[in-house]
Amino acid sequence: MLYQIYFGIVLVVTPLCQSSDNYEYNGLTSPAVSGALVCIDEFLRNMEREDIIKNERIREKLLKTNNKTSFQKLNYDDKSCKVPKEIKPIIEEIFPDSTSIYTIKDVLKNFEKINYTDTTNIIPKLKQYKENEYISLLNFLQILADKYFKIPKQMVELFNNLFEGFHDKDTLKTRLISFGDFKSVLENVLKNDDIKKNILKPFKDIENVYYEAWLLKKRKDINSITFRSCYLKLLYKEDKHKSNSLT
Repeated sequence: MLYQIYFGIVLVVTPLCQSSDNYEYNGLTSPAVSGALVCIDEFLRNMEREDIIKNERIREKLLKTNNKTSFQKLNYDDKSCKVPKEIKPIIEEIFPDSTSIYTIKDVLKNFEKINYTDTTNIIPKLKQYKENEYISLLNFLQILADKYFKIPKQMVELFNNLFEGFHDKDTLKTRLISFGDFKSVLENVLKNDDIKKNILKPFKDIENVYYEAWLLKKRKDINSITFRSCYLKLLYKEDKHKSNSLT
């Protein structure tokens, strides 16, 4: 009896450290144990996925901030963000395609390629943001004009996914998409149904949405939350995975 108990413990626990599909003890393969461990592995993966989704749902709650504002006139004045004279000659090298979106890291690399000597604090301003954040040429000019808003690092991936989704829908690159496309991106990116309804409610009877203006407004709303960093730390842990860079 003692031997059987000892054998059972060894048989079940030892294979947990192995990675093969079939497990052996004294030369004997145990398909039952192998199958059980596959189930355990799947269970752990499901738990990890649920944990990620839970964190995403909590993070999305910050998007409920100040959604009562009417979006009928949601727009921005492109003329308020002008290209500084000193970088006009090289703007095409920094943003090869003015209608594409790039990561902060990509923009900084483009500055390095042209050996730009920063005399207007452009580089330090860019480095205030996470290097994996997606930005457009307009966002770049907003950063230079101190009209762009920082968001917690835990929110970067969410905003990247939204920005990328909206940008893909914007086939004409006008920064304007239909409400249907706007809603479609929210449906695909967001996990929390209550948040989706909360965001979409003010868009009643709206046909088109300036998505960059909406994203900027949400950045401003989140940035204005008092003690936001402490608030976020209490809500969820930082995501382990990072978003992919656009090229």
